[in-house]
Amino acid sequence: MKYELLPLIKPDLLRYLASISNETGRIRVSFADVNESAYVLREVFRTYDDNLSVEWQARCMEVFDERINMLLDLFRYAQSMGDGDWMRQIEGRLEQLSTIKSLIPENSGNYAR
Repeated sequence: MKYELLPLIKPDLLRYLASISNETGRIRVSFADVNESAYVLREVFRTYDDNLSVEWQARCMEVFDERINMLLDLFRYAQSMGDGDWMRQIEGRLEQLSTIKSLIPENSGNYAR
C-alpha cells in the first residue's frame, strides 16, 4: 500500500514536523490539531458509517461548511477586537479548508467503496 500527501498539505506537515523535532522522548501528535482540513476530515471519519458510503461526500461538505462558518465568526470577532495576528491566522485556516473543500467534488470517487 502506498500513501501520498496532497501537495497543498505537505508544507503544513513539514512545518509541523520541524516544530516538534526538538522534542525528546516519545510524543503523540495529531496533525489534525494544526491543520484545519485534517481536523475536518478526522471529524467526518469519526462519524462515518461504512454502510452509508454514498452519503460520505454530503457529510464531508456539511462538516467543512460548519467549520468554515465557525472560523468566519471567529474572524469577525478578531476583526472587531482589532487583532491582526489572529485575523491572519484565521485566514490561513480558512484557506486550508477552502482549498481542500474545492477538491472534494472532483475527487469524491477516490473515497467511496
